[in-house]
Amino acid sequence: MIAMGASPYKILLVLALFCCCIAVASANIETGNITVTPSGDLVSGETNVTISYQVDFIESNGETFPAGDVLVMNTELDNAKWTYSLVQDGVNNPRPSQTGKNLYLSGWELSYSKSSLMLSVKVNGIAPTVPTTQKVKILRVAELTGSNKVLAGSETVVERTVNNPVEIQGSISLAKDQLKKLKEEIDQRSAEGIDVSEAEAMYNKAVKSVKSADGATFNEAKTYLTNAQTQISDGRTLLGKGAASKVINDVRPTIDEVDGYITYFEVNRSMSKDPRVQNIRIKRDAAAELLSQANDEISQGKYDDAISRAEDASSKAQGVLSDAQSLKKEIGEESPTNVIGGGFGSITGTVMKVLPYIAAVIIVLVIIFIAIKLYKRRKADKWDELY
Repeated sequence: MIAMGASPYKILLVLALFCCCIAVASANIETGNITVTPSGDLVSGETNVTISYQVDFIESNGETFPAGDVLVMNTELDNAKWTYSLVQDGVNNPRPSQTGKNLYLSGWELSYSKSSLMLSVKVNGIAPTVPTTQKVKILRVAELTGSNKVLAGSETVVERTVNNPVEIQGSISLAKDQLKKLKEEIDQRSAEGIDVSEAEAMYNKAVKSVKSADGATFNEAKTYLTNAQTQISDGRTLLGKGAASKVINDVRPTIDEVDGYITYFEVNRSMSKDPRVQNIRIKRDAAAELLSQANDEISQGKYDDAISRAEDASSKAQGVLSDAQSLKKEIGEESPTNVIGGGFGSITGTVMKVLPYIAAVIIVLVIIFIAIKLYKRRKADKWDELY
């Protein structure tokens, strides 16, 4: 402890001594140039693994390595075989290979005075058998002190994921269940009149990926299943897009119908300044704005938001349509439904309304015509009798 009121020079001196102590206790090795073949994940009990690396010794107190310390190297690979050599002052000195999960080199074997020293190591083994996919330490290098403690900064650990092939079959079964549910959703949406073509195309891709995974090698199957999961997710997303598009498309005719009423009020009846018509237009514009926002959200991939927005637009559009119909009834004329269609639709509607009257007139005229013909014929017969 530094006494209260100690001078700054004493404090600096204590700190310097403390740093020196730390430096003395620092690691005497550096592990590098690590190469693992193959790269990536390993298969439980199957993958042959080769690890190459080197250990550089940092000279301290005139020695390459403390005589009382131990260099320890471990692996969780099965059937591990260690091949190594010491390179002293550039001269390669191979050592006998060893087997097992651990390799220990004592300080007296690694301690040289006024020399450069490097250790070149290669370890071969098989990925361990694991019950479930997990990470394992395929290499650990560390310096142990005389008290069997790891020297700070000396430890190097290399890990790899070891996959259990049995889990692939479980993943395939899960993917098949997800595909079944997706197909049911697609069929249901299709029955509701939603365009499911994009979702169905993505579903077909996922089916192909799952079929490819069944029977493939572990790493290939894992890739296929990853693709399938992405495709299933995209399929559900595209279903949302189709549902959103349908809701939006269902709202548009209602707004168009309201536009027809507004045109009728403003053009045919010259009511553009009527507060009731102005209120209808304001409500109509609000519904149209919500519909526009729903379209924007579809383009952004926010399909749930788009559906919610379109449903709000539908509610407002139905409300303003009811207002327009009530106003039309209030001013005493029938609903101008056929005006909305314009042109041919209006003419057809009018003809259909008067058609019964036209038919009745034609029937009356036919009866009168026949009666006149019969009357003339009878009169002619009477004149013939006179002669």
